[in-house]
Amino acid sequence: GYTTSLYVHSMYEDNVLFPTVDLYLPGRMKTAEMQHEQIHHDEEAIKAFLREIKGDITKGQGNTGKQKKATEEVKYEESKGLVAKSAKDESIEVKNSENSTSSSKDAIAQLVEILPRFIQGNNEHMRHEEDHISHVVKKLIPSKEQKSIARKCLRTGTAEQWRVLLPFIITHQDYHDRRVKILQAFRVAYPERMQLFGSWLYLGVEEILFQRLRADIPELAPRNTEGWYRLW
Repeated sequence: GYTTSLYVHSMYEDNVLFPTVDLYLPGRMKTAEMQHEQIHHDEEAIKAFLREIKGDITKGQGNTGKQKKATEEVKYEESKGLVAKSAKDESIEVKNSENSTSSSKDAIAQLVEILPRFIQGNNEHMRHEEDHISHVVKKLIPSKEQKSIARKCLRTGTAEQWRVLLPFIITHQDYHDRRVKILQAFRVAYPERMQLFGSWLYLGVEEILFQRLRADIPELAPRNTEGWYRLW
């Protein structure tokens, strides 16, 4: 959920929001764009380290099923002296195991080093947007174009990504009022898709949370569910 949210958020800012704001205030987005580049760089590094750690863990778990059974049979035969195992084979296995462990340790150490910078960079970027971009959008860009920007942002990314992203964002808000305000903004930008947004939330959040949201924003109720009513 987090990586999907970060990806779509960055994509609609780079492709929709920043170019539009740049029309009104040329050069105002340079700092934010540089922050995006650093965040993307750190994100890719983190993913690479996680893949490396995951790969080493998978290797360490060994074979499963038939392969595991075959390995156990070979070990049993070796213990009985039925199959000779050379010192070279044993040395290779030990060396591979040591290399895998060392690789994981290095990846974990680098991950520990880069994560604080990544988190701090995200926080500084969000703070910069609130202090230097949000008020510019509200004051200088006409409301009709603001709505156009919001609609374009909501069309950024795939439906599959939004099915993950929207429930993740709504679930992890600190206060219920924030959840309601986000969905009210969606309603202003895309009133005709509220049932669609509601269906994603219906399947993606806890039932009690969805019912609270539906009580505050009745338009969220998906068709043929409790609270839904025909509009025509």
